[in-house]
Amino acid sequence: MRVRHRAPRGVVVAEIDDGRLREVNCGWQPSNLNFTAPFPIRPHHPITDIAVQVSKDIAEEYQVRSG
Repeated sequence: MRVRHRAPRGVVVAEIDDGRLREVNCGWQPSNLNFTAPFPIRPHHPITDIAVQVSKDIAEEYQVRSG
């Protein structure tokens, strides 16, 4: 299976350690991503709260794993 993106190592360290994922040193690293947050005029959709919580959970897990 070919992977077309790179997950931060801290997020996938367990999968690497147990052999489900393999690290390949290709010598290239993507530049840092910049994110923006728009503020729409319309009320938000209820799924937004779920997406925000999932994003926060992933970010917190990444912080814990990456030290």
